[in-house]
Amino acid sequence: MKSKTNFLFPLVVSILHHFLVLSATAEVSLKTDEASLLALKSYVTSDTYDVLTSNWTLTTSVCNWIGVTCSSRHQRVIVLDISNMGLIGTIPPQLGNLSFLVSLDISSNGFHGILPRKFANLHRFEFINGTSNMFTGDIPSWFSLLPELQHLHLAFNSFTGIIPPAIYNASKLESLVLGFNQLQGEIPNEIGNLQNLTWLSLGSNQLTSLVPLSLFNISSLQRLVLMNNSLSGNLPVDICSNLPELTVLALSDNEFDGQIPSGIDKCSKLQILSLSFNKFSGVIPRKIGKLNMLSILYLGRNDLEDEILEEIGNLRNLEIFYAQNCSLSGPLPSSISKLTSLQLLNLYGNKLSGTLPRDLCLNMSVLRAMDLGNNLFSGRIPKEFENCTSLSDLFLRENNLIGELPREIGNLFNLGRLDLHYNFLTGPIPSTIFNMSNIRGISFLGNFFTGSLPPDKGLGLPNLEELYLGYNNLTGSIPHSLSNASNIFRLGIGYNNFSGPFPRSFGNLRHLEYLNVNDNHFTKEPSSQELIFFNSLTNCRHLRQLWIGYNPLNGNLPASVGNLSSSLD
Repeated sequence: MKSKTNFLFPLVVSILHHFLVLSATAEVSLKTDEASLLALKSYVTSDTYDVLTSNWTLTTSVCNWIGVTCSSRHQRVIVLDISNMGLIGTIPPQLGNLSFLVSLDISSNGFHGILPRKFANLHRFEFINGTSNMFTGDIPSWFSLLPELQHLHLAFNSFTGIIPPAIYNASKLESLVLGFNQLQGEIPNEIGNLQNLTWLSLGSNQLTSLVPLSLFNISSLQRLVLMNNSLSGNLPVDICSNLPELTVLALSDNEFDGQIPSGIDKCSKLQILSLSFNKFSGVIPRKIGKLNMLSILYLGRNDLEDEILEEIGNLRNLEIFYAQNCSLSGPLPSSISKLTSLQLLNLYGNKLSGTLPRDLCLNMSVLRAMDLGNNLFSGRIPKEFENCTSLSDLFLRENNLIGELPREIGNLFNLGRLDLHYNFLTGPIPSTIFNMSNIRGISFLGNFFTGSLPPDKGLGLPNLEELYLGYNNLTGSIPHSLSNASNIFRLGIGYNNFSGPFPRSFGNLRHLEYLNVNDNHFTKEPSSQELIFFNSLTNCRHLRQLWIGYNPLNGNLPASVGNLSSSLD
């Protein structure tokens, strides 16, 4: 028994010694991590919410500090997340001593300067997020020395220079997000080396030249965002042949030309297709109608031609469709009423013609904004538009619409802006329009409306800010209840046949900045030789433009004219 005990004793001592050595090593290493983080704290010049000041102290273990996560095995800092803490300062090189660090998130702060070269020693790095700071200088080339790096996010900073070619040697990269900087130069062909890439965002930089074909061969790619650069050239016809996982293709605000690729339907998982503000020409490919997962389609400001395809009605998940200023012609396809998920529709500034489909709003209960302005639409405004019950913006301006405005439009109780200017609408303005309690802007400028405005009880417009009724054939006096629309700051009723004494109630519109009553039949009040309405206008302290010409205002200017707003032009 004694010999057995003699055998076990050295073994126990050895194990205990090994444990004590490891514990001591871990303690020393954790002290290194602690010193690194305290160095960061000392480099922070403004701690808006006092997070580091009050929490990163020696009275608690570094592993319990806010934003710090330690591994259970080694008791070393592996995650540092101090995002959105209102911190201002620079990043110290000592942070490069966090040798077990896997993830660093310093986004949405006010860090500036450059990223320290010592970060290249952190070979366990997988995730770096420095988005929304004020970093400057070149994108560091030493990112390529981080063998485990999978996610690099440095958007919304002030990085300059070119994208370092060495970065494309970081073969494990899954997301590279460098948008909203000031990067220049070309996208090199070596980008095709990143065969694990799922998200590439280089938008809102100053990149130029062609997009390398190798980029379209990264089969793992899910999101490709290159918008707002100066990239040019044609897109390959088979752009989607090797991009089966692509969900986002955002190329707007560049100088791409040629036709929209006819093989776009091969990107069958596309949810966002943004090609607006380029120089694309030709027709919209019919195969776009096969992208049944598409929710956002931006085609505006291109040189497209021909009609809007009937196949557009197949996009049952489409929520946003913008094809403004594209030279599109022909009628609005009836199939567009099948877009039951549509929320925003903008077809402004084309050459679309024919009548507005009566069933357009039949199934569009979630449509919030519709802009069909500056086209060649004719005929009447369908009363069935009242079925677009979620509409907040309805723009039909600058068309050839005729007839009376349906009173049912007044049933769109969520409507905030209604713009029908420069059409050929006739008849009286329905009284229902003046009871739309959420309306903020109305423009009926340049039509042929007749009749008078409804009496006092009809003007329930508490949120109205802009009202344009000029260049019509409206008559009668201005109801006193207009002053109940106390938020109006722009009022244009010129070039009509309004009559009666100049309304003193205008003086109750305290936010008024612009008032145009030109070319009507307003008169002074018969009880005075002075134009006493000026007395009330002195209450409009923000008034900048006042147009009262071509009215029979025969009277003397009162002394109160000198008290008009000092900002008056």
